[in-house]
Amino acid sequence: MLTQGVKLVILKVCSGREVIDMAFEYRKLKGRIVEKVGSQNALAAILGISEVAFCRKMTGDTRFSTDDIVAIAKILDIPKEELGEYFFTPRVKEV
Repeated sequence: MLTQGVKLVILKVCSGREVIDMAFEYRKLKGRIVEKVGSQNALAAILGISEVAFCRKMTGDTRFSTDDIVAIAKILDIPKEELGEYFFTPRVKEV
């Protein structure tokens, strides 16, 4: 069960023949977006992509590329040491 308002990305990682599903959440990234630029739509405009394209990244329909992550980190002043906290925070399954 997902907490309302939490968007997750499912990333399939191939390790040999095994496929592992990894889920990531973007709560911290969303907070930083609001803090630094006001909204996801504003960040999309700064990045030069449509609001729909950015929304698809935040919901996991498409992945953030390395270039996306670098550009977003620069715009939002995210130190490289903290990138994992913003883009690769694993979702903890509730038991």
